[in-house]
Amino acid sequence: MDVSARCRSAISGTAVLPNKYINDHITRKNALIPMSEDCVDYLYNRTGYIKRLLEDVHVGEEGFKLLQYCCWENPHFSGIILMELLFQCDYVYWHDMKHYTDLLLHILLIEDSWQGHRIMNALLGVGHDRDGLLEIIRRSKLNYQKRAYQCIKCMVHLFSKSPVALNKLHTDAALAKQWTLAIEWLQEELEKHRTTGNSQYNYNSWSPPAQSNDNTNGFLLEKSQSVRDILQMAFDLCPEETQKRWTIIKSSARKVVSFVQETMQEPDPYREL
Repeated sequence: MDVSARCRSAISGTAVLPNKYINDHITRKNALIPMSEDCVDYLYNRTGYIKRLLEDVHVGEEGFKLLQYCCWENPHFSGIILMELLFQCDYVYWHDMKHYTDLLLHILLIEDSWQGHRIMNALLGVGHDRDGLLEIIRRSKLNYQKRAYQCIKCMVHLFSKSPVALNKLHTDAALAKQWTLAIEWLQEELEKHRTTGNSQYNYNSWSPPAQSNDNTNGFLLEKSQSVRDILQMAFDLCPEETQKRWTIIKSSARKVVSFVQETMQEPDPYREL
C-alpha cells in the first residue's frame, strides 16, 4: 500500500527520502496500491488497532517492518507509536518490557530525516504528554529497579547501533547529564553488595548465580554478569570527559578500599593491654 501521501521531510523544502522498508519485489512506485479510506482510518485515526498490534508479542519481523514502513518520514504516525511504546515502558510489568523496548529500538533506528527528533522524544519525553526513558529510569530507581535497567539496556543498544543517537549523547548537555546519572545509579547498585556489614555474606562469599532481569519477578535488580556487561558498554559510550572523570573516581575509590583493608588487617597494639 502507498503511504507516501502522508510523508514529509523534517527539512523544509526537501523531498522525502525513499522508503527503505518497501518490499524488495516492488521496484516501481506506481506498483503500490493506494490506501482505502477504511485502511487510513484504522491506521492513522483509530489508536486501538495500533495498540493491539503493539501488544502482540508474536508480531515478528513482518510486524516490525510494517511499523517501520508506516513511520518512515511520517512524524504523525511516529508520534502515535512513540507515545504508546513509552506508555507501555512506564507501566507494563517489567518482565514483559523486553517486547516493548525491542519495538522501540526498531522505531528509533529508522534512518529517515525524523530520526533525531524521534530519538530525543523517546529519551527526554514528548513535552508534558509523555515521559521519556530517562525520566522513567529516574522514577524507577528505588522501587522498580528492573524497569530502570531495561530502559538503560535499550538505550545502550540504541547508542551502540545509531550514530545519530550517539552524536546526540555527545553534543546535548542535558541528555549527557541524565545519562551519566542513570549509569552512576546502575554502578552503585552493582557495588552495594560489597559493602554489607556482615563479612560472612560479603562479595567474596559464594552465592547462587543471579537470574535474568528480563523475565523474572521481583522489584530489585539481579546483579548478573549481563548487567555488568551493559554497565561497561554504557561507560564506554559516555563522552570522553565523563570517562576520564570516572576513571579518576574509580582509582581514588580503589586506593581508599585498599587502605581500609590494610588498616583492618594490622594488629591492634592495645588489644592485649
